Amino acid sequence: MNCKKLFLGIITIIGLNLISYSQCDVTSKQKDVTCKGGTDGEIELTFDGWNCDLPTPTGCVAPTVPPENYCTKYPVATGTSVTVTTGQGKYLPNGFVGTVTIDGGTLVTCGTVTIQNINFNSGTLIVMGNTTVATLNANSQASKIYNYGTINTQNFTFTGTFYNNGTFIVQYDFSINSGANLENTGTIQCLKSFNNNGTITNKGSITVVANDFKNNSNSTFKNYCTLTVGKNSTGIFNNSSIFHNYGYIYSYNSSILNSGSILYMYSNSVFETKNMQNYDAQITATNATCSQLKITGTVTFNQNSRIIGPIGICGINLSTIPTGVIGANVTSGCNCVKPNIPVTWTRGGTILTPKNQKITNLVAGIYNYNASCGGCSVNRTIVITEPTQSLTPGVASSSQIICVNNVPLPLTSTAPVGGVGT
Repeated sequence: MNCKKLFLGIITIIGLNLISYSQCDVTSKQKDVTCKGGTDGEIELTFDGWNCDLPTPTGCVAPTVPPENYCTKYPVATGTSVTVTTGQGKYLPNGFVGTVTIDGGTLVTCGTVTIQNINFNSGTLIVMGNTTVATLNANSQASKIYNYGTINTQNFTFTGTFYNNGTFIVQYDFSINSGANLENTGTIQCLKSFNNNGTITNKGSITVVANDFKNNSNSTFKNYCTLTVGKNSTGIFNNSSIFHNYGYIYSYNSSILNSGSILYMYSNSVFETKNMQNYDAQITATNATCSQLKITGTVTFNQNSRIIGPIGICGINLSTIPTGVIGANVTSGCNCVKPNIPVTWTRGGTILTPKNQKITNLVAGIYNYNASCGGCSVNRTIVITEPTQSLTPGVASSSQIICVNNVPLPLTSTAPVGGVGT
């Protein structure tokens, strides 16, 4: 294996054996051929700690499409300073460059549009094409944004309802105010900080590139798809309220769970983080059939922190978790949701297909596998054996097997068995 093992051992906490895995740990399970000349051999690999892509969360949905062509519904706006008021509707044509005031009406952007300044008091903004806005502030709960195209803005502050079904890029700070509601089925990329003080439902992807993600007090975040924080920076995941995770959270640096906050983990959900500081917060996976928490760096849990299963947990510093923090139904290992790791199998120089983590219908022989992902790689050999000679017919107990034409036939009685075994 080409990756340095960080630590491998067994840590016992309140009767639970928590295994600290290498970041590149691979285990194999094999079934040898039952009958000489048979083809019922099997090999299955398990990858634990590999930083690889997981299957797409089941809660991810396709972006919502516009119910109609809004670019033909309203008349075209003229000039470089456009205002829409209550009862009005206009669209900005391809190539528009100018200023906009939305004061109760509906404005649609079509094609490539540049808004140098927007005064968004109330009303509706519908984006169908590629729209660039210097700063997008909508501080009224009567404001609505529907994005079916691409929005690129410097800063974003919003109070109202925002339906993002396209691509939304914020160069600096992203802020959802108290009482605001964001529903995302598209892609959101925040290059600096992300602050949630309202309600967010994410069924697409949200990436916070540089600074921190903050789910502040009295806010709610429901993640059904993917949230990625700090992949290429020192940004952290910071939760001070209620966070419902039905999908995957990737926090590449630290994750802070503040006192009084709750992180709910649902079936088939994953939370991967480098470091975790839990300051008397709760992680609960009640009624989950499969969820996992992976901590690859340092672990700091206060005495009043709680982890409530069923949930799988793995990491390299789990011994620092105080006694009493880990509750019932917390298990060791992060194999519940398996990563997508293609495996190249060979036998006698011949490449086998498919490239799955489990291969079946094998004859006896020497099998080699190679897999790599996330900086980890491994190349190993497994030998599948078979009986060295034909089985002899005779009186067999219920646990014995007789082979006929290389096929195992389990015996259910102790009656004499005839025929010629192979």
